Amino acid sequence: MGTQNDKDYVYGTPSTEDSNGLWKSAPSDPDVTNEEYDRAYEVMEDWLSRLGKVGYRKGCHFYFRGDNFGDRTQYLEIVDPSVLHIKVLLALQSLLREPRFAQWRIVIPTYLDKPSGIMVYPSAIVVGQPRHELSSTELSDIVKRMKEKDVRRASEEQPPSTLGIAE
Repeated sequence: MGTQNDKDYVYGTPSTEDSNGLWKSAPSDPDVTNEEYDRAYEVMEDWLSRLGKVGYRKGCHFYFRGDNFGDRTQYLEIVDPSVLHIKVLLALQSLLREPRFAQWRIVIPTYLDKPSGIMVYPSAIVVGQPRHELSSTELSDIVKRMKEKDVRRASEEQPPSTLGIAE
């Protein structure tokens, strides 16, 4: 952790557990400007449409939240967990390997538990505590748990008549 302009930063490729506060890929990175953030958000959101249907409604796959907390982090919300494959993560990583995005990361909240949050960096895709490279087996388990949570949540949101309960 480092301090610059009275802000605490975490550097490198931390897991979600280790990433409290603002993040920079390296201490020498300049602070992100609002213009840079907005431009990156627009380009990344447009690029995301190559991987699937962008949006937050039923039938969509995922979307970037666009929350600017003052660092180079984009939060990718997963609407349909079945699209979360290792190929998608590698495609996101390839975007971050473009020189214009080399100081960025993508956080994929899973809403299961904090160690299950997926962090995509140009040099690594990490998860867990202790922090480690995400394996395809572990990703499959996370997706399975996300789907199970979605099914439970959907059944809890249904009115009693659709649950087979007599009125």
